[in-house]
Formats: sequence, C-alpha cells, structure tokens
Amino acid sequence: MAAGGNARQSSVSSEKALITPVKPEGKPAKSDERTSPDIDGGWALVVAAAALIAASISSGNFRLFFSSSFERVINGRLDWLAGLYYTFSMYYVELLNDFQSSRALTAWIGSLNNGVFLLGGPIATMMINRIGIRVTIMLGGVITLLGYSLSSIAPNIATLFFSYGVVAAFGCCLNYTGWIMAMSKFFHKKHAVAFSLTQAGVGLGIIVFGPFFQYLISNYGWRGSFLIMGALGFNLTLLGMLVFPQRKFAVHVEQETLIQTKVELKEEEEKFQDPVAPFSVVLRNPCGWLLHLNSFFWLLGTAIVYILLGDYICSKSLEEYYIYMLSTMGIGDLIGRVLTGPIVEYCRIETIVLNSISQLVCAVCILSFLFVIDGEEMIVLGLIFGITFGMQSVLQSLTVRSIFGGENMSQIFGINMFFGGVGILIGPPLAGLLVEAVQSYFVAFLFAGSAELIAAVFSIVCWISVKRKSSVDTKSYF
Repeated sequence: MAAGGNARQSSVSSEKALITPVKPEGKPAKSDERTSPDIDGGWALVVAAAALIAASISSGNFRLFFSSSFERVINGRLDWLAGLYYTFSMYYVELLNDFQSSRALTAWIGSLNNGVFLLGGPIATMMINRIGIRVTIMLGGVITLLGYSLSSIAPNIATLFFSYGVVAAFGCCLNYTGWIMAMSKFFHKKHAVAFSLTQAGVGLGIIVFGPFFQYLISNYGWRGSFLIMGALGFNLTLLGMLVFPQRKFAVHVEQETLIQTKVELKEEEEKFQDPVAPFSVVLRNPCGWLLHLNSFFWLLGTAIVYILLGDYICSKSLEEYYIYMLSTMGIGDLIGRVLTGPIVEYCRIETIVLNSISQLVCAVCILSFLFVIDGEEMIVLGLIFGITFGMQSVLQSLTVRSIFGGENMSQIFGINMFFGGVGILIGPPLAGLLVEAVQSYFVAFLFAGSAELIAAVFSIVCWISVKRKSSVDTKSYF
C-alpha cells in the first residue's frame, strides 16, 4: 500500500510539475542555476556556433518548409516563380524535364519532404531520450547523406519519393530536433537570445546556398547537385560531434569527508533537478494540446499563403513586383528570427504572449493581401508577413520551453512538430481545392487568415490557462 501510495503521489507530483509554469527567459527558476561551466558559457559557446552553422546548412540545403513552384505563360514563354527561400523549386523544373511526370506528382516530392521533416518529430525526440542528443544529430547527418546519395542515382520518381521525400527528410528532422534540444541543454538564462541568434543561420543559409545550388545545377545537373548536397549534409555529423557531455564544477574536499560530500551533492542535485513528467501525463495536459493545435493551424494557414501567393500576384498583373516581395519576405523572416530572443529577454515579454501577438498580426496581414491594389502594398505586406512568420518559427520551441521547462521539451516538442507537419500536408492540397471550387483566391486567403487567427486564439487560451494555474499556485512568471 505504501508503495502504491508513493507511486500515485509521484504521478500527481509529476503532473503538477508539468503544468506549473516556469519563470520566463531572463528570470530562471532555481533549477536553471548553473551546475556546469558549460551552461551559458564555456563549451556552450562552441555548441551555439555549431548550431548556427548547422542551421545555415540545413536551411540552404535541406530545410524545405514549403517548396512550391508557380508557372505562368507570358508571350509564349514559361516563367517559373519559385516559392520563398526553398530550393526544391530549383529542382522541380529539372525533375519535370527528366522524368516527364505530371506537375502534381513531381510537386508531391517536395511536399512529402516537408511533411516527413515535421511528422518525424516524435520519433526524433524518442531517439534523443534513448541514445542522447549527440548521437541523434550525428546519425541524422549520416541518414541525410544516404538520402541525397540515393536521390542522385534515382531511376524514377517513385525512388525519389523514398530517398528524398522520406530518408533525406528524416535525417534533417533528427538534426533540427537535436540542435533545438542541445541549445535548451547548454543555455538556461540566455536561452532565448542564444537560440534566436543561431536561427539567423536560416537566413544566412538561404542567402549563401540558394545561388550556390543554382550554380551546381547549371554545371553538374540535378544529380550531381544532389550528391554534393549529401556531402554537405554529412558535415552535420561532424558538427554534432561537438555536442560533448557537460562538465561538472570541480569539488575540492578532504579525503575523509569525500563520501559524505558526494551524498550531499547528490541530494542537492535531486532537490533542484527539473522534474521530468511521464509521457502519460504529457498526453493528458490540456495546455500541451492547445500548443499542438496552435502549431497545426499556424502551419496550415501559412502553407496556403506560400503556395498561392505567386499565382495570386500574377492574377493581379503584379508579376514585376514578385521578386522584390520575395526578397523583402526573406529579409523580414531573418529580422523576425534574430529579434525574437532579445525581445523576450530584455523586454520581459512572455513567449506565449509574443507568439499570440505575432499570430494576430500575421492573420491580419494574410487577410490584407485580398485588398492589395499595387506592388508597393504587396511588398510591405510581404515584409510584415516575413517578420511575423520568422518570429513564430522561433517562438514555437521557446514557448514550449518557457511553459514546461527544458527537461520536458523532449516529451512535448516532438508532438508539436507532428501537428505542424499535418498542417503542412493538408494546407497545399486544400488551397488548390478551394481555388478550383470557387475559381477565386478570396475564399482560400480568407480560410488561411482564419486558420492563423484560430492559432492565435489557441495561444491566448493557453496563456490564460497558464496564468490561472500560476495564480492558484501563488506563483507568477515574474
């Protein structure tokens, strides 16, 4: 009976710990105190630099959120308008010409890559819990190399579905998830700033690798380019090797008190260690489900925008402004990613509040696309959309960590990624069906803006739930 009572008490304690909000970035709880010289300093700086480089490689090479291409016949010439940032559109035309498959089937290669990247989140976090962050990242680099190497010799579209759409995407998933967990482990007090700055690598990778891959395709073809991309992917394994286990502070004691001191240190470590909730408790947590639904509707709405925006601009005869809008969206995305961490840290804004605000602004921006009358307005809206999207990309992981703590991130973030992946898979085909059904972009953009607005509502409800729990426990974020 006593054992059963202790088990029940442990379960209740774990559930209470999971749903009790932690303090915001910049004001960590006592469990965030440094227990190693490699937290917020020392080797953590090397890990941050490696994460920056990894983000650059992943974004320019592998991270293909919404790969899409739009075509429009102008004066008998076929112009290709590539989706924002994402390099699969460069290969889309080459694959069409080489395999002579339908456009819809070829486009699904990129869509499958995007979906598997996020849908594999739960598996990635499970592997991190089993074999550790370092091995997971290294294994991701090897799998990425394998996926792109197989893609370079693919004899048909079906092979690319497996090699590029599944294998390469899963390798990138392991890397992406692993580096998020590594940054959470090595940075406590300045986690928001450090993570935000490493995400600047996404923009840098797009700027550097976009023209580079176009050069590779022109000189070596898409097969040779894929092979080189695999070699770059293997560098993620080398970067993952830098995620060494954290050192402990040296303790100098007399020989006769060594055993007693070890016992005391173990008790102190257990006392201040962040509680890790059982997975069953995670699944029952309502705030976690609110964040999962937030991720689903966020990527559902924004995926539709990325898919339809090129065609929509062409339908309004604003093609000449499209390339400038893409540039401003890219710049805005980079600005949003870089500024999010400092805003959270130095302005003392809760991550979930900032996420709600950015999603509300993004929803208004999406709906405003319907009322654009000239190119200048389109460029301004593209900048605002890019900033808010970049902020939300960073805030997804920051919000999970700020509410549930770093120790529980691996329990929750993978599920959060999975729901986002479902949104990405549903968004593009749904957008096409809406446009074909009503022969207008109005309903599609209205649906996309509404989905983003619903995401903001879930975020606000989660914030209210957290504040209410905080009030009951006589604690607050500040």
